[in-house]
Amino acid sequence: MELRKLEKTLYAEAKRIDAVRRLRTIPAVGPWVGLAIYAWVGDITRFRNARLLTAYAGLVPAVHQSGESTRSGSITKEGSRALRSVLVQAGHVLLFRCGSENARPLRELPQRVHTARVRRKIAVVAAARFILRTAFYILRDGTNYDPTRLRRTAQKEQATAA
Repeated sequence: MELRKLEKTLYAEAKRIDAVRRLRTIPAVGPWVGLAIYAWVGDITRFRNARLLTAYAGLVPAVHQSGESTRSGSITKEGSRALRSVLVQAGHVLLFRCGSENARPLRELPQRVHTARVRRKIAVVAAARFILRTAFYILRDGTNYDPTRLRRTAQKEQATAA
């Protein structure tokens, strides 16, 4: 009974906090994920860029270097375990439950990883990292999720790669 009361209070608070409302515009981010990101990140100006935020959550690959050789390993798992686990669950939802047109630009990169390497877990972590990167820009700029901005960025990257 107490737990339901607490959940109801948290859900009501999530609706009132502007940053959480903006985070909820990201596909696969609901009230609990939005609250978790908001609570763990705090002041977004602590992070100079999205890479530092994803490193804070432990969602970046470890780098092993020796002389001239460099090898990427599994994720570092540094930082907040709770934030990382919530984001991984959101990654699962994004990849396997979100079928909306708004979710398509967010799903494209993780789906390439999943189909090219046939590695489901790597794709889910890539989706979690992409959700957190998107959250960084939403919190930093004070905007809502806009799938057209992601499409334009992807098109620019493809044009520069060609």
